[in-house]
Amino acid sequence: MMLGKIYQKYVVRFGDMRATLSGPLAERGYLLIHNYFDTDDLKRFPEVSASFIDSQESKDIIKKFPFLAKPLFDPNIISIIRDYLGSKAVLDYASGRRFLASGSKSDSWHHDSVGHRIKIFMCITDQDESTHTQVIPNTHLIKYTDYQNSRLNTSDIESRHEPHKVIGAKNDLIIFDTNMMHKGVYSNVPREIVQFEFSDIRKSMLKGHVGIRQSVFDESVVASPLVSKKHLIFQKGSVRFV
Repeated sequence: MMLGKIYQKYVVRFGDMRATLSGPLAERGYLLIHNYFDTDDLKRFPEVSASFIDSQESKDIIKKFPFLAKPLFDPNIISIIRDYLGSKAVLDYASGRRFLASGSKSDSWHHDSVGHRIKIFMCITDQDESTHTQVIPNTHLIKYTDYQNSRLNTSDIESRHEPHKVIGAKNDLIIFDTNMMHKGVYSNVPREIVQFEFSDIRKSMLKGHVGIRQSVFDESVVASPLVSKKHLIFQKGSVRFV
């Protein structure tokens, strides 16, 4: 266990060496982009929503709906990611999910224990006061000495910081560094999202919580500059991470 903690710490720090933490994400650690998809793509959101099963994670959501891969080809999104993480930032995970109060959730203050990693939440449905994400601005700059201790005391955090509610509307993108303190707020109102995660490619030395995780994609994603081809296995009409 101790060896694993040391190895994770080494890989996380090594991967973060190229993170310049510049660009529009750097100011507060999170961004909200409104009305991302055009009208034709937006008409398919009910299909995406209908594909979610309870609170199960859909790791092949981009295979089912290739149009959702738009951020992987968007020059503005690519610039946000690489300005912040460096030129070797790549996709390491994608999934879709319906979050409910009764399902698996992250409702306590935490960081993701992987150093600097960008997460994009694509809002498939409207969020509200009862179901959304909260963040502590500027905590993306904290340098942790122990990445294993990622859960933080709620009363202590909220006595020293003012949480920001990031309430996304249908068709919004929420972009943030998961090194910042954040948590989910859940209710019986479904929060349906498609999420992407991006890290420096050197974090792929670890498979799992840090680095690349199991996902399946339509083969069209291979053309994205944010996809590392050396970590892909080609199948009929699709690709998946090794």
